[in-house]
Amino acid sequence: MAAPKPSLSAGDLAHIDGQLAATDRLLDRNYPGDDGSRQPVHTVYVPADRFTASLTAGWGAEATATADAHGGFEKLGRLLGQDAGLAEAVAARVEAKLASEPIEDLRLDFEDGFGDRGDDAEDAAAVAAASAVAAAVAAGSAPPFIGIRFKCFEAATRARGLRTLDLFVSGLAAAGELPDGLVLTLPKVTTVAQVQAMDYAVSRLEEVHSLPGGRLRFEVQVETPQLILGPEGTSPVAQLPHAVPGRISGLHYGTYDYSASLQISAEYQSMEHPVADFAKEVMQLAVAGTGIRLSDGSTNIIPVGDNVENAWQLHGRLVRRSLERGYYQGWDLHPAQLASRFAATYAFYREGLPAAAARLRSYVERTEGGVMDEPATARALAAFVLRGVQCGAVGAGEVQVLAGGRTSPAHRTGAPAARHHFQLLSKGSLFMGKYYSPTGGLPPQTHLTTERAIVTEAYTVIPKGVMTDIVTSNLPGFSNTRSWIIARPISGFATTFSQLIVEIGPGGGAPRAEFEEGVEGVIFVTKGKLNLTLDGELHQLEEGGYAYLAAGAQWGLENVSDDVVSFHWIRKAYERLEGFEAKSFVTNEKDVEPTSMPDTNDVWKTTRFTDSNDLAHDMQVNIVTFQPGGVIPFPETHVMEHGLYVLEGKAMYLLNNDWVEVEAGDFMWLRAFCPQACYAGGPGEFRYLLYKDMNRQVRLT
Repeated sequence: MAAPKPSLSAGDLAHIDGQLAATDRLLDRNYPGDDGSRQPVHTVYVPADRFTASLTAGWGAEATATADAHGGFEKLGRLLGQDAGLAEAVAARVEAKLASEPIEDLRLDFEDGFGDRGDDAEDAAAVAAASAVAAAVAAGSAPPFIGIRFKCFEAATRARGLRTLDLFVSGLAAAGELPDGLVLTLPKVTTVAQVQAMDYAVSRLEEVHSLPGGRLRFEVQVETPQLILGPEGTSPVAQLPHAVPGRISGLHYGTYDYSASLQISAEYQSMEHPVADFAKEVMQLAVAGTGIRLSDGSTNIIPVGDNVENAWQLHGRLVRRSLERGYYQGWDLHPAQLASRFAATYAFYREGLPAAAARLRSYVERTEGGVMDEPATARALAAFVLRGVQCGAVGAGEVQVLAGGRTSPAHRTGAPAARHHFQLLSKGSLFMGKYYSPTGGLPPQTHLTTERAIVTEAYTVIPKGVMTDIVTSNLPGFSNTRSWIIARPISGFATTFSQLIVEIGPGGGAPRAEFEEGVEGVIFVTKGKLNLTLDGELHQLEEGGYAYLAAGAQWGLENVSDDVVSFHWIRKAYERLEGFEAKSFVTNEKDVEPTSMPDTNDVWKTTRFTDSNDLAHDMQVNIVTFQPGGVIPFPETHVMEHGLYVLEGKAMYLLNNDWVEVEAGDFMWLRAFCPQACYAGGPGEFRYLLYKDMNRQVRLT
């Protein structure tokens, strides 16, 4: 029997495409899905005039002091129902979180928390708030997300709310670039028209201040029953994403205003009252697939006085309840609530991680397990793990181990759709930071053996695909460590230096790293955090961290985090010069201003960590950056030996007489006098870590 042929003609298919064109546009524009960016686990509200640069650290210190006064963080974990092992793991992370980032999202409140103090007072407070926020962001003391809640758009407060919004945004614009995590909150919304009015207001502010369209997004607070069920029997909240597509960043449930509007007596107003659950379920349905985030409300039972432990138990239970129902954010009103917020949140993710990672691994590798997950579930599992890493509940290293050892699951074999779901985890630098770091592993048996590796007398190219598990080396004196040695002094290759990519697992390192006398070094961190003890002084290096280690310095390394740390280690025998002595120092790339090459219109810059004219230094390890379209416009030929590791982007690079395409993760060695040039075609920046020897006379004996 002959195989059946399709009956629908090309014209039929075109007709159906025409019928569904509007649907296609709607889905593309209004239902983009979640973008994988970080969502804070909470929002803290403080009266606008009480914000200072020290507020965030102060809240963290008060939360820690309260926990210490009541038996510590492990006891808090047990109060919340955690077993001993989980309580210990959570306690350490909560304590670190409160010391480093106690508030993820802060709202300076000009509404209920500020009240009506008259126009002059609120004008002054709005201007001061903009100045204080800009200063805190510049100083690095602001939370990742920060903004204001202004008064609602009801007739009595509309003009005042708009004026405060205007003064605050205009003040920030005048101070420079707006904070990346800027958030604006529109409260007590009752109609779609109020949200459309807000859309108009921020659009005009974007025009006035020459901001990109859509830069000023805002949250909508769902605090009135009219937004859940409108006068026509429809749900206005479901219309909001489509009335102003792409403008709303979140819907926040207001526990007490909403409950009071439904005549719920104060004693029974709660985040878990049936009317609250109904409203939040409608909100959840309204924004499904739109990329708009959801936040639960707050509890006004505060951990103070004799009620600390009872309030913690209530708060922790409510936080867990919200998380289980898909509300990954909530409000906190008092510093002591931070302890129970993070303890409950971290326990939620840590408890769920092993099963989620195992199911993801099984899904991607198509191995059989007790659960057959659909693609949508795989996306949800990936999002769960990503949220846990973003908030600090679990480490990326833990995920890598549970999801399949050291290899990033995004590089494993399996269905393309499955790999895509795992790649959700790569958003937010879960498996890969700003700079490329090798991940090891092995390619499948079906992988082609042809690669871009090249070895010549003039140059060598080691592509990133070569850096697998079987070409790693152990380092004497180091624990839980492996390395890729990509340059060493041998005939026909590097003659002046060695270069290693080193990966240290949690708890690993070396109390003394350099054993060879007279050897200097440079460390550049590409992923994670690394403790460096240098001549008795402790330094913490994070991504972009740079240390010059002078010959004779006593130094060691330790990874005290739960994640893998990767760094480059360049070593060279120091050539001493009478009257000069290089000194050790520690810095970070972000703290060193790049220098533009002459007449290049800033498309070619070099970040130099030492002065080229300082004869104390016989080598430099710099970072070279090309903007798309930037070039080295002639074949450079000079006495310096080079090692180039591509940190970001891709380019065409001239090596001797050959144009070679290179990308992030590739390494190039160039002998002295090897001609080189470069064309950075984009789409992003092309950046590489550059070694060169310098400032010494040629030795002839």
